Amino acid sequence: MHMKKYIGAVLASAIVVTGAGSLGCSDEGGTGGAGGTGGTANPCQDNGGSGDVDITAEEITEDTFFEAACTYFLTRETYVVGAEITIEAGTEFQGESGSALIVSTTGRINAVGTDKAPIVFTSSALPSEAAPGNWGGIVLLGRARLSWGDTPCDGEDGECVGSVEGIAPGKERGQFGGDDDSHDCGTLRYVRIEYAGFNFGDNNELNGLTVGGCGDQTELSYIQVHRGLDDVIPLGEVRP
Repeated sequence: MHMKKYIGAVLASAIVVTGAGSLGCSDEGGTGGAGGTGGTANPCQDNGGSGDVDITAEEITEDTFFEAACTYFLTRETYVVGAEITIEAGTEFQGESGSALIVSTTGRINAVGTDKAPIVFTSSALPSEAAPGNWGGIVLLGRARLSWGDTPCDGEDGECVGSVEGIAPGKERGQFGGDDDSHDCGTLRYVRIEYAGFNFGDNNELNGLTVGGCGDQTELSYIQVHRGLDDVIPLGEVRP
């Protein structure tokens, strides 16, 4: 039987504790996870160094290291806000229905796998029951200029933004675009995304990997999207 560590919901500076513990920022701005070092939380070490970790947070607001010794379960839409998450090669995330990992314009992801040890995002369903659309997938949002948006844009004023499909329009954490063509959303290398594309409503679904407004410092390489429900990797929203 696996012991589970719960990364609790973090709303602004408030911490909501769910289950065995929580990951969040303290009032002094330090790490809320006992396994974190140098200001970086490590939920796997908080969980004893192995086992299953449920991510119940609405927001991850502190730098966090996800190591391969644990398996991580996404239980909802989780936003990376004002923080960087680093994922070790060989790590596995499993997404439950309605979940997604969304890196906002103030967040960053560093997910670097290898050809022998890719990072895998998959369904939490049993292998025999896994199907396209089981969960939402990964979303990267940046501040580069857009060729389109919810408002007219001349590409110069930095005020043109878009709202990513699958997230309620107008929700700031789901918006992208600006005037920083070198904005760095992070790195995905040797990453496999499976059974994503959850349908939130009519004509409103996420993809395997959704990329919006990421600048030229973003690195996406050696990515496989397997059996997604909607688009695989829509890149029309990226400014090269």
